[in-house]
Formats: sequence, C-alpha cells, structure tokens
Amino acid sequence: MKRSVLFFFWFVISTQGYAYDFEIDGIFYSIVSLEDKTVSVVSGGNETYQGNIFIPTQVVYNGKTLSVIKIGDWAFMKCNITSIQLSEGLLEIGAEAFSECNNLKEIIVPNSVLTIGNNAFSNCKNLSYVKLPNTLKYLGRYSFYQCYNLRLHSERLPSTLAVINSGTFKSCGQKRISIPNTLETIDNAFDNCRLNYLKIEDGENTISLGAGDVYSSPGYDRYFNGTFTNCKIDSLYLGRNLVYKTGKERDYGYYNNYETPFYKNDGIKYLNIGISVTNIPTFSYSSINVIICQSEKPFEIDAGTFSNSTYAGAILYVPIGSKSLYESSENWNKFFNIQEMDIKEMNNNSEYKKCDTPIIGYSNGKLTFNCSTEGAVCNSTIKDSDIRSYKENVIQLGVTYSISVYATKNGFADSDVANATLCWIDVEPKSEGIINNVAQVKANAVLIQSDNGKVTVFGIDNGTNIVIYSASGHLIGSAKASGNKSSIITNLKRGEIAIVKIGEKSVKVVMQ
Repeated sequence: MKRSVLFFFWFVISTQGYAYDFEIDGIFYSIVSLEDKTVSVVSGGNETYQGNIFIPTQVVYNGKTLSVIKIGDWAFMKCNITSIQLSEGLLEIGAEAFSECNNLKEIIVPNSVLTIGNNAFSNCKNLSYVKLPNTLKYLGRYSFYQCYNLRLHSERLPSTLAVINSGTFKSCGQKRISIPNTLETIDNAFDNCRLNYLKIEDGENTISLGAGDVYSSPGYDRYFNGTFTNCKIDSLYLGRNLVYKTGKERDYGYYNNYETPFYKNDGIKYLNIGISVTNIPTFSYSSINVIICQSEKPFEIDAGTFSNSTYAGAILYVPIGSKSLYESSENWNKFFNIQEMDIKEMNNNSEYKKCDTPIIGYSNGKLTFNCSTEGAVCNSTIKDSDIRSYKENVIQLGVTYSISVYATKNGFADSDVANATLCWIDVEPKSEGIINNVAQVKANAVLIQSDNGKVTVFGIDNGTNIVIYSASGHLIGSAKASGNKSSIITNLKRGEIAIVKIGEKSVKVVMQ
C-alpha cells in the first residue's frame, strides 16, 4: 500500500512538468519525440527561471540537433521572469505555461505557434503587451484571465480562430476587440473585461454567443457569467446575426431561460447595426444616444428591444429613402427622432474615433506631451532606473527615465501608447567632481524613441556618433547626428533590447 501511495505521489509531480531530460544554458528540456528530434521547454524542478529568457529554435545535445516545438505545461509558472523571447518554429504554448508571472510585461508569440493552452497567461498582473500570430488556431480557456493591464497588439482577433473559449479574456484590461467574420462561437469569454468598444464584423453567417447562467439566492447578489457581462461597452458594432446559448436562472430549483449576452452593459451609447443583420438582442437596460441601422428595410423588433429613454432621446439614422418605412414599421415607429444618412457616411461613423498617439518632448527640464486630438488628456507613467544601493567601491552613475503616455477623451477610444527613454549624457566627465560638497556635473538631456524598428535620438550635438547594438553585441546600425537628432532603421522587433551608444555613453532601450 505504501508503495502505491509513493508511486502516485511521484506520478502527480512528474505530470506537473518537473521532470526534464537535459539542461542547456539554464533552460530545461524534455524530449517530445526521438524520431522527430523535438523537445519541449519544461520546469527545472527546484530551479526557478529568473530575469531575461531566450528560447532558441534549436538546441544541440550530445551532438544531435533538436527542434524546440513547445513551451510545456507549467514551464514558467510563478517564475520571476522579466522578459522572454520566443523563436520561430515553436508550435505550442502549454497550459499555465506563464501563469502568475507577475513581472512579465510583454510577449510576442511567434507566427509558427498554433495553440495556446488553458490559463497560459492567467494572472499575469503586469502583462501589458501581447502580439498574437495571425495563424493561431486555438486559444485556450482563461488564457488571459485577470491580466488587468492587457493590451493586444491588434484589437482584431486572428481570423484563423473558430472559437473563443470560456474565460479567455475574463477580468482583463483589453479595451477594444474586433471579432472577425470567420469566428463561429464565443463562449463566456469576456465576462468583466474592461471592453469599451466591440465590433462584430459584417458577415452572412451567424455567430453563437454563450448567454451563461444567473445564480441567485436570498441574501446574495445575483451572479451572471454571460459572454459580455459587466464589460461596460459604450460603442457596439453588430455586423452579424447572433444566436444565444440558452442560460438558466437557478434559484432553489427554479429555472428561467436567460438570453442576454450583453447583460449589465447599461453604458452602451453608440450602436451600429450592419446591413445583413435581421435580429438584435435586447437593449432595454441601456440609454443609447445614437443608433445607425444600415438596412433599407426595417426588420422586426419587440417593443422592449430598447428602453423608453432610448426611444424618446436617441437619434435613429437610416439609409436615405427609407425613413418612411421605419416610421410606419411597428416598434421602430416609437423613435421620436428618425433621420436619413448616406450609407457611406454611416460606415465612416461606424465606431468611435481613436485618439492620436501623443508626441513626447523634452526641453528646459520639462517633459511635454502633445496629442493632436483636440481636448484629449495625456496619461503618463514615468519610471526611473537610478542606482539605489551598491556594495562596490566604483559605481558607474547614470540617470535614466522610462516614459510611457497615452491619450484619452470622452467619446474616443484610447490612443496607442507612446514610449521614450530620457537620459543624461556627460559632457565633460573627466573634469567633473565634487567641490565644496557640491557636485559639478555637465550633462545634456537626451530623449530616445523607438517605433517599429526605427530608433530616433533627440537633443544631441551635431556630429555625435550614434551606434546601435543588439543585446548580444551585434552591430545593427550607426549614424551621425544632424539637426540635433539622428534616426536609424533597425531589424529589431518590439520587445527586444537595443544598446544605443551615444558618443561614449551606452543606454539600454526596449524596442517599441
């Protein structure tokens, strides 16, 4: 009996990814197939991954070249990793592979990846940038659960996905989502997500949404877990007909069908209904300001489809020449204000506009943020990397600030995030010193920005040499400053580290 218990205990541990076959450069691997010469990255038992991690396409072990095709289940779970670079050739990211990696901020998933497992990035509290491949076939349940700061590189989900599973984006920070017309099913995937804009793209085929269940009992709040429950969407584009999975209300044996995928989205102010849509869900809980209906022929709606305040206060825009049809159609005729609009203009106004990305500037000791969207407010975060404490006799001093800013405005979607690095370059380091207990330092403030591989350095003297290296020390590009700035095109990708050498001073910059 004791033997069986011990065996069972060993089996549970081994299935959690702690067994490995070999280790190279601090990464632990398990063989997937000897015949195909493939391996998976796994946890190293009592070893804990930390810092910056690089996963190669291939490894060589005992003279054999092996392809890395998977990040195994639980491989980096709860590890203190700050960045990870995944290489092309990877096919799968396993279940809970990066779960609870709270210091992980960015990840670029290679185009070769087809599958992301359940809970792969769940509870990554500071994960703020994710690039998903357009070839992705499967996105597991609760993949980004409670990723409160999540921002996807593209708000449009991969068109290769057929299903979005339950909890995929539950309680995450993503604010804008576009659902491609190839997607067939969305289970209860966005419950409590911070969505403020949702677009279900135009298409002839229906899309199935999970309505979820309502759980209620005396003394407790009613709990509902529908597809877009509590998302607080303010702008909604419906381009396809919706089919709801029937939910139930459970109250001590009492069941009542519940079919509202947008439950508790009472903040919807802007609704655009595509030309091929012939039925819509109930919005009786919302006070919508603007409705655009692109169909020339009004389809049937119930009296309770919209609230009384919407019927009385909203503007209903319809195609030119169809106003009389809507005014004579049952329940559409309840709208007080029906106006005609050109279809092309409708489409141009099919979503809230997006704030322009702010421009970061520095002059005379002050940072400035400028957004060309009138009335937009810039929201900035500044982090410093000054030396706090040291246990050595010689310290290389340097002051560097990492700056990020985005613009917001009511009625507009948030802008993309602009990033920059502000640092000070010594002008005469050999003549500097401390005189009468006062530091004598001559330095120029330099602002470094990167955008899609382009690195621009502002505030430098004309003729200053600018050289860029990769994190591995390879020369990427060089130039001389002209007009107090210099720009260099690189092949570095977002999330990679660039070493920018300005004269004799080197600064690390994360590519954006």
